[in-house]
Amino acid sequence: MVELLERLGVPTGNLIQTREGKEAELRSLLDEFRRYDFTGAVVATMALEGSSSQAIVAFRDGKAAAAAYVFHKPGMKSAGRLYLGDKAVGFLWEDVTFAEAEYGIVTYLDIAKLFGFFKDGGINSASLIPPSWLPKMPRKAKIQGRGEVCARMMHWDREGYDVTTLLNMWSRDPEQARRALPYFQRTIDRAQSIREAIDTMNCTGFEREAHSILRKLRYPSHVPEAERELELLTESLGGQKRGMKERRIRDQVIRDRSVAMEDHVYDILLRHGHSEPASMAHPAPLESVLDPRFTFESFVEGPSNQFAKAAALAVAGDLGGVYNPLFIFSRSGMGKTHLEQAVGNRVLQRQPEGDVVYCQADLFENGLLEAVAENRLNEFREGFAGCDLLMVDDVQFLAGRERAQEEIIHILNSVVSHGGHVIITSDLLPREIPSLSDRLITRFESGLIIDIQPPDLGTRIAILGNRVRDLNSHVPDEVIEFVAQLCHGSVRELNGSLNRLLAFSSLMGKEVTMDLASEVLSYKAQTRSEELPRMLLSRGHSYLFEEWKPEVSYQMMARKLAEGYSGLAISRTNPRFIRDRLPEGSAQVFWLTDHESDSEETVGPSLERIMLLIEKFLAENDGAVVLIDDVHYLLSNVSFDGFIRFVRKVVDQVSDHNSIFLVSADPAGLGEKERSILEREMEVMKTVTDVRVS
Repeated sequence: MVELLERLGVPTGNLIQTREGKEAELRSLLDEFRRYDFTGAVVATMALEGSSSQAIVAFRDGKAAAAAYVFHKPGMKSAGRLYLGDKAVGFLWEDVTFAEAEYGIVTYLDIAKLFGFFKDGGINSASLIPPSWLPKMPRKAKIQGRGEVCARMMHWDREGYDVTTLLNMWSRDPEQARRALPYFQRTIDRAQSIREAIDTMNCTGFEREAHSILRKLRYPSHVPEAERELELLTESLGGQKRGMKERRIRDQVIRDRSVAMEDHVYDILLRHGHSEPASMAHPAPLESVLDPRFTFESFVEGPSNQFAKAAALAVAGDLGGVYNPLFIFSRSGMGKTHLEQAVGNRVLQRQPEGDVVYCQADLFENGLLEAVAENRLNEFREGFAGCDLLMVDDVQFLAGRERAQEEIIHILNSVVSHGGHVIITSDLLPREIPSLSDRLITRFESGLIIDIQPPDLGTRIAILGNRVRDLNSHVPDEVIEFVAQLCHGSVRELNGSLNRLLAFSSLMGKEVTMDLASEVLSYKAQTRSEELPRMLLSRGHSYLFEEWKPEVSYQMMARKLAEGYSGLAISRTNPRFIRDRLPEGSAQVFWLTDHESDSEETVGPSLERIMLLIEKFLAENDGAVVLIDDVHYLLSNVSFDGFIRFVRKVVDQVSDHNSIFLVSADPAGLGEKERSILEREMEVMKTVTDVRVS
């Protein structure tokens, strides 16, 4: 009877008696424990709807001492979820309302050992009072009669709802029961909505809370209580989602470093035999080691980065003055680190003895933890004290790292107060970094925040031209333009593709030609040459593009626009960098942001506002294609169940208006259950861009 508890190592004593789990019997037994100064415990077991649970409530000299509750469901990876104290007692009372429950009396229990096991499981006599919302044992209602009221009651009874209240009302006053039907219908509709919401949620680690809510939904009078519990559960899962997002951020940093190291290998191959130094390895956290190639002169300026470069130049010419701190953010591979280190190289060029410190956020944390472990914290801090310029790269890695955040705010304040300057780079805005302290957000926002957007085609061609001249190589203009058109995601992707092409040309002794470029970069060209013709989009349908970056989805949208469709794109990227992917003047593009723009149409991450925008567009355009390219940004601002309801509404609207709906999402950024639910709502298009070629 105590298998679940013992599996978790809970001290259980000797079982001397078992009884059926009736609420009145349990109340009577607990009263006896108090009356006879009993020392021991009651252990309750329940198996229902595929789940099982066990609870233990311990007494010492007739006084309630401690409580624990274990819940297990098939498929759970652990031995069960453990609850302590008042929460455990509350779940126990819920269990004994069911006929399937039973409980036993345990003696010779080591109370001291039990307390040692459950440090937070203490209770008192008040904890044993059954909750006011405690449901009664469900039973089938005896409904006799005809008419709408009886028909509804029989239907709801078959569906598993308790109709006792309505049945009693009908027996006293049938007319009053008839008038009350709309109220009961609305309440049961609310219960159904709650059940659907839980079905769409990944409740791993909170299975018992979800079970508690589902049990209450049997009783219309307890639906308000279930709604309040759902809010608490959503908040708890929100904390879990923040943890998942923090892990995704750290994984992305590691992936980016892996790509950078891969490019580093190609770079060494290309520069073998040249006098220029190869790209330097990542510096140690406290060393002012910069890549000498990252200068303002080698930074290719374009419409996407003009303001960022101007701000960086201003900082380099006036350390400790304007824009302190300078916060640069963009998607990975857009040139943040180049621009940041260009400031450091300019400062050292003018002041060779200047104290310039460059560190990456993950290495900063590693150095901090080592310093704390070795009792060298003061020495660690001295490595930053009084520096002229401090540069921290990939600060989004500090998500959820409370100890590192405390130390970085201390160091930033120290540097600024001594007249130094701080530059921060990140893939996210300060308020988008999960679990970032308010103090750090305030510090980052006290200076200047600038962004770098993806380069346009002209800038990409210029970047490749500079790279070719830097390597003293020969690449035909048509090949440069081919690579620039193929790679519009980031500067890193652009340079990486050129490096692959030139390295292959050098190793194989082949001249760089269009044929060679098509062969070497076939993993990118394949998307256009092979996959797209097989992707046929039909009116009235909705499609989920599972892709690393929103590329194939935009190419398919461009194809439909060329066929005469009207287009609406809602994008996290500034619209001016989206339009070169689409036929000129063929689509409305809204920037998905809280930022107010004078030059672009914007919409905030509000599902209601986006829904109104889509409804208006579909009503005004016959035959349309709607694209949303950043599911993850929306999910960072709204709940997943709310997003699913939004998707369902759009799917229905698109079907009704004979149009097409496209959603682009990186499958690696979704939980397994979230992805599965989303795939059920839309037709899935798996693209080759999901595969990152090494």
